[in-house]
Amino acid sequence: MASIKLIRADMMNKNQLKQTKEMYVIGRKVFMLLMLYGEGLDQVEFNSLINSPINDLELKCLTRY
Repeated sequence: MASIKLIRADMMNKNQLKQTKEMYVIGRKVFMLLMLYGEGLDQVEFNSLINSPINDLELKCLTRY
């Protein structure tokens, strides 16, 4: 099973962003959500930590798994 590299878009400059062929560039909130989800939090804890709404695209990223 291949590993998937995730990288925060807001932590990169334009040159770095051009070199992300094998990485998924994701926004800060999605990165944060994936990190929290990876820690095994249950859904109630997970929801209580989110203090701002995420958009549909970000939600689709999360709900695929």
